[in-house]
Amino acid sequence: MSNLQLKATLRGATARLATEIEAELYGPGLANQHLLVSRHDLEKVFAQSGSSLLIDLEIAGGSSVSVIVRELQRDPIKNQIIHADFMQVDMKKPVTVTVGFTTEGKSHAISNMGGMLEKNLAQVKIVCLPQYLVKSLAVDLGKLSDLKSVIRVADLIVPEGVTVKNNPRDVIYSIAASRRAVSTEAKGDAAPAAGAKATDAKAPAAPAKKK
Repeated sequence: MSNLQLKATLRGATARLATEIEAELYGPGLANQHLLVSRHDLEKVFAQSGSSLLIDLEIAGGSSVSVIVRELQRDPIKNQIIHADFMQVDMKKPVTVTVGFTTEGKSHAISNMGGMLEKNLAQVKIVCLPQYLVKSLAVDLGKLSDLKSVIRVADLIVPEGVTVKNNPRDVIYSIAASRRAVSTEAKGDAAPAAGAKATDAKAPAAPAKKK
């Protein structure tokens, strides 16, 4: 079971507190349950779980169930959670979720060539058994060695038991050239080739033809 835990009560079983929000629990072969959960506790748990890690949802008067956060609704002004949907998972059946990325390593193109990191893809879809769920996938920025380098879905560091469903050729990160990088590259293109003779601007004129 997950080490992330959240308590809930059945809606109507007790008076709703001002600090609680409404939530729904559903799953395969499960009748929808209308719940109340602490907004503060959910915010705290969701910061760790995101939409892909298991949560032990303990319903008062019942047993704990393994769930993932399927959807959150937030107040557009206060950005507080105002409603949540939880999906109970079957530990023996694969689930499909979306996850983001964490970066590691250093890019030579960014550190030494003036390039800037450009994110082309925010999330990918993964499929796995619940026990293999992860919050994010790792990306090695060391693969961005020059200004034309890209990191594709195929370059992701994928844990055992996890399958990424996106096209392997989809670009996640690329390098955007800054003014410094463009200037450096232009100077490199303008430099004379190795071994080439420099043109003398004051070379002597050709001798006049004899009459």
